[in-house]
Amino acid sequence: MIIYMLMITISLMFSLILKKIHSKKLYIMFAILSAIPFVIVSGFRYDVGTDYLFRYVNDFFVLRNGENINNLEIGFLVLQKICILLNNYQVIFIITSLITTTFIFYTIYRDSKNVQLSIVLYFIGAFFFQSLNMVRQYVSISIILFSYKFLINKNWLKWLRLYLYSNVISYN
Repeated sequence: MIIYMLMITISLMFSLILKKIHSKKLYIMFAILSAIPFVIVSGFRYDVGTDYLFRYVNDFFVLRNGENINNLEIGFLVLQKICILLNNYQVIFIITSLITTTFIFYTIYRDSKNVQLSIVLYFIGAFFFQSLNMVRQYVSISIILFSYKFLINKNWLKWLRLYLYSNVISYN
């Protein structure tokens, strides 16, 4: 539990610094720094999440042995193949956590009136912990969350592209 408390504390510290920053480059840098603890904890975990060993690691070895898995989305299959080329299943967690955290934090910084509260809600609302269990689904959820702004602003084509892309990653 200490690692999670340290993660949220570091993230909130960087996000609080943002309140005093007026430079756009520094703002972007500290926004990225506030997301990095989530990426590190999620991407470099081992055997955390109900489907870590039984689904994602197992799928990696099955595909690496040349067997086929019929129920993988095309986007996730491509991601697994990249991991096979790198001969490291951990890359799947690093890439998916980077995608999920990027979309969620970008949406928070773009749309939230209270960034710190949004980060805390992502954490204590157990959404972060659910993302460790439902990796493919949370990649999709984060993309859809990001795309809602386009739906609200009636930018239908941009929303539709993102919505369709989210379904390439996960349709379960």
